[in-house]
Amino acid sequence: MITLSSAVPAIEELNEGYEINGHTGPNSNITVQYDDGYKGLFASKDIGAGSVIFHLKGRVSTCANKYSIQLSRDKHLDFPPVRKPNDDLDYAWQYLNHSCDPNGYLNAAEYCFRALRNISKGEEITFNYLATEYELASPFRCGCRSVNCFGLIRGNKFLTADQVAELSDKKAQKNTKDSAESFVLFVPLCG
Repeated sequence: MITLSSAVPAIEELNEGYEINGHTGPNSNITVQYDDGYKGLFASKDIGAGSVIFHLKGRVSTCANKYSIQLSRDKHLDFPPVRKPNDDLDYAWQYLNHSCDPNGYLNAAEYCFRALRNISKGEEITFNYLATEYELASPFRCGCRSVNCFGLIRGNKFLTADQVAELSDKKAQKNTKDSAESFVLFVPLCG
């Protein structure tokens, strides 16, 4: 009997160049919009906490870049070498902007992005880059205005022990069915 967990290969088993082909049908939950001079991902209808917002699609790489998302210690999600016209929502993760008080999170074990809390129609969908990225290829000063803002976003390698605990506490507040996904400080392999 094939179960979902046995049908989905573990991240550690993925080799360089492996294509993750998540659900690619039309996604009526999200839309890409310009906001304040940048593109972002926005909810086109109300989304309930814990819901899958989209499935991941892309190519596995062992090296990070400005646009990749770290999936595990030495695995990053990146664009494939060739893309089709108008495929922006196939790679919706490219429009996930950072927030220190995010409303979504990456579930790398299930190759999906889920709602951390209820998200209202028209609200931007965000996640905390520090939850996945060991060291960002392009650090930046956060402008989220959260009372718990981390300030300079460089990667979880640069967090203090208190900041790691704070980030871990936020991740622990997620739905308990995702408890297998824990906060891990990743070690870089690319130089």
